[in-house]
Amino acid sequence: MYGTILVPLDGSDPSRRALAHAVSLADEINATVHVLTVVEPSRSSLTFGIDEVEDINQAITDLVETIVDSNSWTDVSIQSDVRRGHPAYEVILDYANEIDADLIVLSRRGASSLPDVVFGSTADRVTRFTDIPVTLVPDPRTD
Repeated sequence: MYGTILVPLDGSDPSRRALAHAVSLADEINATVHVLTVVEPSRSSLTFGIDEVEDINQAITDLVETIVDSNSWTDVSIQSDVRRGHPAYEVILDYANEIDADLIVLSRRGASSLPDVVFGSTADRVTRFTDIPVTLVPDPRTD
């Protein structure tokens, strides 16, 4: 039923729980997990500086650490990618279509900010704008 599972990862504890959930599911059904981190470019379209390079490198480092931690107890195949773009939900949906994802697993809440409260969360937008099944993993501390 699900051969390819996409997990958007923003580095937050809730997104790491979503990854653990996806890896556990993939282990049971012999699926591949694709982990995606989206790094948003700076607000100025004319700037690509040291801060963005550091953001991308930090995202890659966090992603690798998470994959290693999650994969130590299972034989699940985990692929990873880091993409730049804004808004994040569009990058996630484009990537989901690119890899032919059968399921998207993401946290209900992640590294949120005030604009998420006003304009809607990435999770909300992903669920509204896709026809791919979505599993939302709650954060037991806040949901």
